[in-house]
Amino acid sequence: SIRRQRQMCIRDSHWPAPEGMPTVLLYSHGDVQPTGNLDEWHTEPFVATAKGERLYGRGTADDKGGVAAHLAAIRAFDGKPPVGVTLFVEGEEEIGSASMEAIIAEHKDELAADVIVVADSVNWEQGVPSVTTTLRGVVDCIVEVSTLDHALHSGQFGGIVPDALTTLCRLCLLYTS
Repeated sequence: SIRRQRQMCIRDSHWPAPEGMPTVLLYSHGDVQPTGNLDEWHTEPFVATAKGERLYGRGTADDKGGVAAHLAAIRAFDGKPPVGVTLFVEGEEEIGSASMEAIIAEHKDELAADVIVVADSVNWEQGVPSVTTTLRGVVDCIVEVSTLDHALHSGQFGGIVPDALTTLCRLCLLYTS
């Protein structure tokens, strides 16, 4: 089915699991970053152009290639995979997936799976499959640090009084070493 919820267009398809078999959710996204300066392209950005054994075009690797890989996997089993499969293609990944939480909450039963395979990473060498076992993702947060309940003049109290900016910098160092 095709659904549009908020700004995210989703295509999901489901192949039920045979008795006793697990369900795999295949995730990919179809949106891409803007093209930038068209004069810097050697081919039409939204037309897949074959050069040798590779395809070039906007989003062929990130992440329309992932969509194609999932579809090829289903096709390899003549549309009858040996496990349950849910195909989930989203349209907001490049802008932070703002609608994802609401969609998962609303459709959690349809999206339930024993494992999720994300096809949004790279193949370092042609002909050599790659498996990424962890992704960092994006974190957006506001950190507020306060050290005192009122301002103090640094010339009078100096280094003995904790400073919010210095404290924040020290906190950041904990995650870089």
